[in-house]
Amino acid sequence: MEAIQIILNEAESSALGDNNKEVLEAIKTFRAGMKDPDVLDVIWTTQDVLDHVNWAYDYKITVDQAREILRLIERKHDAEIGVTWETISYAFEETTGVQWNPETKTYEQK
Repeated sequence: MEAIQIILNEAESSALGDNNKEVLEAIKTFRAGMKDPDVLDVIWTTQDVLDHVNWAYDYKITVDQAREILRLIERKHDAEIGVTWETISYAFEETTGVQWNPETKTYEQK
């Protein structure tokens, strides 16, 4: 599992475009070489976060904000549950202060 962390950190440290092509290519390359049937890896990318926030909240965030959300999830997620779309939503709300306002029926920043 150390190899996954190294590949992702190197890719994240480079200048990534909005579509994370470099990260996805690194993951594809790594997985192509992985033949161990006893290993499962689940990868969430900044693009997943960007797409989810746009779809679920009709809200635009930057790549840097998406990275901040991923780091928060990495530090605080519950390993019993794993990472889900709901986990991303909670991290987005905590990171940005955006919350649902039932009176206006819109998402608003606190």
